[in-house]
Amino acid sequence: MQEDPRLGAVLDDRYRVIEPLAAGGIGVVYRGERLKLGREVAIKFLHAWAAAEETFVKRFEREAMAMARLQHPNCAQVIDTGVHEDEPYVVMELVGGEAMIDLLDRGAVPAARAIEIVRQILAALDHAHAQGVIHRDIKPSNIQIMTSTEFGDQVKVLDFGLAKLMEHAGGGLTGHFAVGTPTYMPPEQSRGDPVDARTDLYATGLVLFELLTGGPPFVGDEPTDVIIAHQTRPPPLLSERKPEAKFSAALEAVVMRALAKAPDDRYASAAEMARALEAVPEAQKRATSQPAPSPAVETASQPNPAPRHNETMALASDALIPVVPPPPLPAQLAPSPPPLPARTRSFLKTRHGQIAAGVAGLALVLVIAIVATSGGGGGGDARPAPKDPPRPRDEVQMPGDTTSGELARLRARVRGASTPDDVVRALQRLASAHPTDAEIPLTLGQIYCEKLWVNDCLENFRKAIRIDADLKSDERLLRSVMYGLGNDGHHGSVRRFLVNDIGEAAVPYLREVIEGRWRKDVKDRAAATLRELAP
Repeated sequence: MQEDPRLGAVLDDRYRVIEPLAAGGIGVVYRGERLKLGREVAIKFLHAWAAAEETFVKRFEREAMAMARLQHPNCAQVIDTGVHEDEPYVVMELVGGEAMIDLLDRGAVPAARAIEIVRQILAALDHAHAQGVIHRDIKPSNIQIMTSTEFGDQVKVLDFGLAKLMEHAGGGLTGHFAVGTPTYMPPEQSRGDPVDARTDLYATGLVLFELLTGGPPFVGDEPTDVIIAHQTRPPPLLSERKPEAKFSAALEAVVMRALAKAPDDRYASAAEMARALEAVPEAQKRATSQPAPSPAVETASQPNPAPRHNETMALASDALIPVVPPPPLPAQLAPSPPPLPARTRSFLKTRHGQIAAGVAGLALVLVIAIVATSGGGGGGDARPAPKDPPRPRDEVQMPGDTTSGELARLRARVRGASTPDDVVRALQRLASAHPTDAEIPLTLGQIYCEKLWVNDCLENFRKAIRIDADLKSDERLLRSVMYGLGNDGHHGSVRRFLVNDIGEAAVPYLREVIEGRWRKDVKDRAAATLRELAP
């Protein structure tokens, strides 16, 4: 095994690199030493491929600037930055204790302890938000806990490296990709919408839920399944996951508000959420015994933790994943009703409130039935219903007898991974109405490939090829399917498609990937596919 050339290196006559600690999506973290002081530190370098990319270097520099502004007991601190042999690095505080992800491997924790841990997370976030910094990837592997018998838990929030300054949120460094981990990603973040302090509060609510119940609220076999669940499904109650714990209604309310889909329905600040959490009955209780001290493990960050729970499918903490629009559900086509008052929402969560809602719903059905059978109210002739209901404002009109003009108009609105939902829906309807036109599934396949929705991409490309076999060598299809090699969960399906369905026509495009500016793992996948096609 080739020895790491960084080991033993002295950086700017100040820091010595001692040993590797962890590796993530764009960087490697080493244990280091501040030479004159004899102080152990953590040193994070960019991967060589990332250091060669101007976009990643800018992101790395922004990480250091954001972290250096944080001076708080619950925030891991940046000490220094520099460049060694054209490789940027950041020197960070080396944090002891254990990652929360390891704590959770032993199961849920008592409510009083969970509340104290989350209170310290909120204190770190309150300080960061005041400095204009959003973390964007709060999750158990980014939270370090040092525990002592005498003083209890001391929490450090790690890896503010994914943070963006509020004034630069969505500023173009990541394009149509979301940064974070699907299991802990708020709905607005996975859609590519603007993020703010309330984005971190949603993720903190997820961490609190997992501390109290032992698992995250949403799990799934695919990252997209979990992302869509965060966007569309109500979270389960704590009492549904762990009924024996007998959580108070006040604690349930805090968690549910933190996990509201719309940021406006969440707490306005970390401080407000902390005050609400400290007021629940569980926070007033004192544990009968102090928690056992945590193992003496030191780390600066956990960018690539061992898989656990649903994180077997989660990306590394510095990963980019395609923005996932909400699924095209019919209910989403109608304007959202105004939110109910807080007192009404609280009442509807009670058993009496649910009974009242059911009675009201039954009464409404009866009224509609009476009106329908009587031909309308007021004693006059009922107005005839319009022949065609009004379309949503952004919906695309379906074509008449021909597809060519409509398809051309839709293609003009295709924007790769950020293609508007109404265009995708119109293309889907067009494909159903004209099943022998190969250009329609070809266009859908191109969109899905750029979104990295590999199964949908390949399904549409196979439809197109069945209709027109010449599309096997079509440049549009082949260039688009190369995006699928970047899907960490389904690149194998792409390789089988290229070998079994496409064949020799894929060879020049695979060579372009190998010789181009793609990630190393994508190049490796392209090379393996090329060996199968041209051994």
